[in-house]
Amino acid sequence: KRGGILYIRVPDHDSYDRKSYGKSWPAYAQYHISNFSEKSLSLLYEQNGVDVLEIKKFFSDRINKTLTKLIQKSPLRHYLVNKLSGRTITIIGKKKTE
Repeated sequence: KRGGILYIRVPDHDSYDRKSYGKSWPAYAQYHISNFSEKSLSLLYEQNGVDVLEIKKFFSDRINKTLTKLIQKSPLRHYLVNKLSGRTITIIGKKKTE
């Protein structure tokens, strides 16, 4: 629907967790028939007339909690979140009204 909000949260195939777990990554489950990344989700939104409003990634489960608190305050936070991202990516968009 025009003006509607689309919210998708899926395992992030480009995540640090996926790279560190390798083939034993928990999101490689039989019920996940496709894998997504920030790039593929952004393209999906674009091809369907949805403007991306926000992209959220979460820190890796494998990162020490103390380190996570330090990273939260870092001016390099955006870069570090992308490099040390956890299992999921969330992308929020709005259907174009035109």
